[in-house]
Parts: sequence; C-alpha cells; structure tokens
Amino acid sequence: MRRAAYGIVLGILVGCSASVRSGAPHTGPTPPPPSVRAQPSRLVVLVVIDQLPSWAFATRAPLAREGLRRLLDRGVLFSRLRFPYAATLTAVGHAALVSGAAPAQSGIVSNRHLDRATDKLLPVTFDPAYPVLDAPEAAGVSPRALRVATVSDGVRQRGGQVLALSVKDRAAVMMGGKRPTLALWYDAQPGG
Repeated sequence: MRRAAYGIVLGILVGCSASVRSGAPHTGPTPPPPSVRAQPSRLVVLVVIDQLPSWAFATRAPLAREGLRRLLDRGVLFSRLRFPYAATLTAVGHAALVSGAAPAQSGIVSNRHLDRATDKLLPVTFDPAYPVLDAPEAAGVSPRALRVATVSDGVRQRGGQVLALSVKDRAAVMMGGKRPTLALWYDAQPGG
C-alpha cells in the first residue's frame, strides 16, 4: 500500500489578469488586483513538485535565485492545500489542479482504471489510438479519460500554446489538458 504523499504546489500565474484564491497563499508581495480591462495572459506557468513537503520547501525557498526567485516573488504559492478527496495520486491530483474538479467530476479517480473489455487494469492515460512518437511499440497515450476542461484548454482556446513536461506520462498528459501543443515525459521503456 502506498503511503500518503505530502506535497507542495507552486502555482505561479505570471502576468495573469486574475489569480486563484484557495488554500493558504504565499505571504510574499501581493500582486496588484486585476483591472477590469486586463490584457490576456502572456505567460502562465504552473510548477508542481510531487512529494516535496511544504516544510522542506519553506526552509530552502530563501535560497532561490533568478527565475525561481521571480516566480516566488511575483506568483502565488499554495503550501497548505487540503484535498476534498482521498486518493492523492499523480493523475488524480494533476487533473484536479488544472481543472478545479474533484475526481468524481473529472473522471480521473486513480492512476489506473479497469478496462471492462479486457478485465485488466490499464494506465488512465492508455489510448491505443494515439501512439507515442518515435516509439511505435509503446502503448498509446492520451487524456481521453479526462471529462472536464482545464486551464490548459482555456489557454489553447484563446490561441495560446501549452507545453507540459514531466517525468511521468500521466502528469504531462493531465497538466496539458485535452489538446496540448506538446506533452513530453521521460519513458524508460523506449529509453527517452
């Protein structure tokens, strides 16, 4: 059985016209309130550090320089989040972060789901209709199971680009939303 993971979410909205208000925000400088005629966001950066306890991040945050320092000073940090669901798994948490929806609404209730046709547990991102580039032998991957729109989908709808990077496919796929520009992750099987 997997132990409960304690984590931190560094939700950074740089140059955005609005900011999210939930949890306990960082006590750093408060960005100015959005104007009624705010320009569309030019850049949205969401950094999620799985399994990094907020207390460990807090002790190291003063050491941040350059880009990370700018994100901490001008963004919003949520270090004491409460989840309205029990499964703090990668796919579940990332889908909730980018959609604001609980697992019952998003359709992402675990990292795996039961395929009724084969009676097998498959990754929640499994989709043979979308093969992995340069790895035809790898199982296909897509956000097909995600039933709700995400922040990423809103960015794409407004003509923006979405790039999702992660070590795990399920993190990159959920963070990228339904139609990312590009979702990249490390896959040990094909070796890249």
